[in-house]
Amino acid sequence: MGMERTGMERIFLIGGIWVRSMKRKFKQGSRISFDAKKVSEEIRSMGDEITPADYLEYARNNTESESHKCFEWDDAKAAEIYRLERAGEILRSITIEWETVTPAGATVINVVREFENVGDKSNPSRRIYVPIETALSDSDYRKDVFEGIRKDIENLKHKGEMYSWAIKNPEMFSNTLNEALELVVA
Repeated sequence: MGMERTGMERIFLIGGIWVRSMKRKFKQGSRISFDAKKVSEEIRSMGDEITPADYLEYARNNTESESHKCFEWDDAKAAEIYRLERAGEILRSITIEWETVTPAGATVINVVREFENVGDKSNPSRRIYVPIETALSDSDYRKDVFEGIRKDIENLKHKGEMYSWAIKNPEMFSNTLNEALELVVA
């Protein structure tokens, strides 16, 4: 990505397109509530190629930075946060696989999560994991599962729109996702 300064204005070259006045913010739904512009500038100051380990080291060493504020530095609290994130990752990562044969005789391997993340019926502000068979047999949980699929497709559609300049056939991409949205029935 190239960059030029014209007076106080920055103009960026992204994928062959010159872009002016970009506004930085954390993506919608993110639980990060710090100054995205400052964080972005700090990350950019590190160079064009960084790793998460590089960024963590920067944040650790620059205690007055906005990036430093993004992390929990109390080791006991950070360990608990990590373990909770890891527990969620484990619950989301266990899958069930089975084979089916199509009418044409082709073997298809089906894969689904064993546990789905759904709203807790007794506490709507809380999310819980339930076995896939429970998620699909209970109408409220099933609705949550398919709403999640719908949101994933909408997010992919939005991402495709953001990168439409780089997609060979953006109209076909969009139409395919619209068809997928129509198939998702809660």
